[in-house]
Amino acid sequence: MTTLKGAGSKGALPLSHPTEVDAKRRWLEEVYGPAITRRPERKRRFSTLSDELVEPLYTADDLAGFDPARDLGFPGEFPYTRGVQASMYRGRL
Repeated sequence: MTTLKGAGSKGALPLSHPTEVDAKRRWLEEVYGPAITRRPERKRRFSTLSDELVEPLYTADDLAGFDPARDLGFPGEFPYTRGVQASMYRGRL
């Protein structure tokens, strides 16, 4: 199980539970598998513009080492993952 310790925390905050891995496996086998058998995906491989593979489901286990302040940031600030406008385009059509 991955844990995250925040500033001033007295203990570790679990990012996932052991059952989450089982739940993801169950979903892939019992829900996702039959769904793509009935209606296959339109592409064999989904990827980002940077050619990074896009998985069908992400969980907290995929966030190991993720620091929201460093990796996500805030609107209008580097690394601009939430857009270059601080207002997130609320003042635009």
